[in-house]
Amino acid sequence: MDKNRNINVGVIGVGWFGEFHARLYKQLSSANLVGVCDADLSRAKEVAGKLDTQIFETAEALLAEKDIQAVSICTSDQFHLEPALAACRAGKHLLIEKPLALNVQECDQIIAASKEAGVKLMVAHILRFNQRYAEAREMIKSGQLGTVRHFYARRNNPRRAARRLGDRCGFHTIIYHNAVHDIDIMNWFADSEVEEVYAISQSGELESEGYSVSDTVLSLLKFKNGVGALMENCWIYPDAYPTLVDAVTEVTGTAGKILLDFRNQGGISYTEKGVSYFENSYWPEIYGLVMGDLHQEIEYFLHAIIHDLDVPVTGMDGRRAVAAAEAIVASLISGKPVLVK
Repeated sequence: MDKNRNINVGVIGVGWFGEFHARLYKQLSSANLVGVCDADLSRAKEVAGKLDTQIFETAEALLAEKDIQAVSICTSDQFHLEPALAACRAGKHLLIEKPLALNVQECDQIIAASKEAGVKLMVAHILRFNQRYAEAREMIKSGQLGTVRHFYARRNNPRRAARRLGDRCGFHTIIYHNAVHDIDIMNWFADSEVEEVYAISQSGELESEGYSVSDTVLSLLKFKNGVGALMENCWIYPDAYPTLVDAVTEVTGTAGKILLDFRNQGGISYTEKGVSYFENSYWPEIYGLVMGDLHQEIEYFLHAIIHDLDVPVTGMDGRRAVAAAEAIVASLISGKPVLVK
């Protein structure tokens, strides 16, 4: 491929987060945003109008555009399979928002289709592009912590997050939408994968509001290399909680410890509306441009296409996170430990 050539890209699904993908493709010099589509045609028209790009009425129409070389798939979590398979059949490189799918069978279908088509498949696990997580992994790999013994990870939200997401991934949506972030990071840090899980849950609060989702899930994870982990996921914090994502990751080794605290990232405002942590490393807007971890993630995707390199987060990485999530849900249903597929 001509290494000076921009990559022509389309975005399938331009809800709140898909719009960020589209904006980045519009602003990056290595990309050319050809067009967008969404199941909600009025939403697609709105985003296309903002970004002065073409609107496609269906994913099939977008994928039939011969000039498009790559796509971001940002549909709701449970609707990744069909556009992913169609993109592979059309010979497009894929960046798929996490989770890759909602079960390992669908993950395997997407991975197999990408291999058969000879296209690059990258899963958008955004935390891997955060400087603090990346540096922590390098410290672990260099042996500064000795042998890793266990992890603690939590990713909690106020109730407004559960209301926005609903039950898109079933009763335990919180596992597929939130916990997969930390499962993937712990797989990455451990240089291993989850082998067995046991989980318990609590529910009733969100159901009382009319949302068919669990409130809290606590999970014990055992990795193939012997590392253990405790993971906490809940979204029943009060709406007045000062941050949307209360995330903490701890790594304990035989010679040291790492604490990654994303509860308070440095920016705090005090107004009549209350106290708020406003720093956002994921997709901050600076001078009207989207920056941060999402910017880095999409740049890596484009870089891998332009230079024909392996993607940094593979389909198998995405599958491993989904496999553990699926096992956690199975454990919640059975009340017993479950081996990961």
